[in-house]
Amino acid sequence: MPQGQEVKQFLEILDSQIRNRFHEYEKNPLYSECAILDPRFKKRAFRTQESFNKACDSLKRRIREMRLPDESVAVNKIVDDQPATSVTSLTGKKKSVWDSYDKDTNIILRPENPTAAGIREFDKYLNEEYIHRMEDPLQWWTSRKFIYPHLYRYMLKRLCIQATSVACERVFSNAGQILNQRRTLLKPDKVSQLIFLHANL
Repeated sequence: MPQGQEVKQFLEILDSQIRNRFHEYEKNPLYSECAILDPRFKKRAFRTQESFNKACDSLKRRIREMRLPDESVAVNKIVDDQPATSVTSLTGKKKSVWDSYDKDTNIILRPENPTAAGIREFDKYLNEEYIHRMEDPLQWWTSRKFIYPHLYRYMLKRLCIQATSVACERVFSNAGQILNQRRTLLKPDKVSQLIFLHANL
């Protein structure tokens, strides 16, 4: 068989297998949420507007259910402190005719209702510009974790998924070499420490 024909056949098989394995990936909530929460792709990862809207609705439902540990305390602190800080720094006075306006504006911009706060974060995130494909999405999220606290917390559950099991299998192989017949009396904590050191040499 000519070399060009072999390459063509290989590409056809590869294309067929990819279509067979991933043709309905948009219906998988795990894949769709990972795609939306990746600032390199978001809407670009979806073939139709309908599938993107369904994925967004599903993600919004999950965000509504989220509650940050110190949510109410943080919001109240921002609402109380922000006007006084800004007014004091600008005028040197504690009272101003703008105090009432600033407080109302902060309540609107930072709603005390966790559900509304999460949805606003999501809508604001979707309007952000895409980042370059070669940039690190985790660094992007780390730099914006205070802007999108709900999304950041949920993102940690999704973008931590490994693309391959090779690293995990390598750790298991190392564990088999460390925990052999001569080391059967090692305690679990000690084995864990030895595996950690071996994996991070």
